[in-house]
Amino acid sequence: MELAVPIHSTPEAPMFRSRYGGLWTDRTDAHDILADLLARGEVTKAEAEWLAHYIDHGYVVFPKAVDEALVDEYLEFFERAWDEAPDTIYAHSQGTVQLISRDLYDKVAKVSCLHWYFPRAGELIFPPPVLRFLTLIYKRPPVAFQTMSMRKGSEEPLHIDTGR
Repeated sequence: MELAVPIHSTPEAPMFRSRYGGLWTDRTDAHDILADLLARGEVTKAEAEWLAHYIDHGYVVFPKAVDEALVDEYLEFFERAWDEAPDTIYAHSQGTVQLISRDLYDKVAKVSCLHWYFPRAGELIFPPPVLRFLTLIYKRPPVAFQTMSMRKGSEEPLHIDTGR
């Protein structure tokens, strides 16, 4: 459950693993914080295992967190959107922002915020274990403010998008 992390600080001043700081899970004493949360009953043993894996490996997997039928429902909705979308759904394609249309179907087109129009988006974005996990690491409920759906990947190199 615990991976040894080199600590380059004194116990009084825990350091983040990155010079940029981060969440409590990014601190060099994250396993100590987790043990305290478990001891106080703020997390279950199963939740502590998720968090420990995330601390050690940087990811966690929740198998079958979303029902396959819901995924299929979203994919059908996405397919219909190319022909039936309201004139408020846009796609980023070939350096421009355009209304989603069948003309973009076979192109690299990043469809923004389709979740606003999908009635069950909350179930898809935040299934219970994912919502609980994110709430634990952020220490407050998360908010989905943007989604991006694509038929064809853009094959962009690794990058970070920042808000402006």
